[in-house]
Amino acid sequence: MKSLMPLVLLAAILALLFVTNPTKQDFTAWYGKQAAASAPSGTLGKALGSIGKGMASAAATAFQRQSFGVASVFSLPKGGAAYVGLGKVVFVKIR
Repeated sequence: MKSLMPLVLLAAILALLFVTNPTKQDFTAWYGKQAAASAPSGTLGKALGSIGKGMASAAATAFQRQSFGVASVFSLPKGGAAYVGLGKVVFVKIR
């Protein structure tokens, strides 16, 4: 029974990642939040943050998505930036 436990745990983790594989909408929302968070604080910063969020959301549509079932890679064409998405909320820049 002990030897089955790691396999059951691995299967559960893979199933969770499969169910929560990020979509392009998830990436666009995350990318927009990152742009808004990088804006300076204050009233002007809030205005710039909302403008930046809109522009980042538009820019995020240029990313292409490759789904691998348990993770997705979002990349710009012609060797631009690329991000790996896991669980709808974790995005890691890989280039």
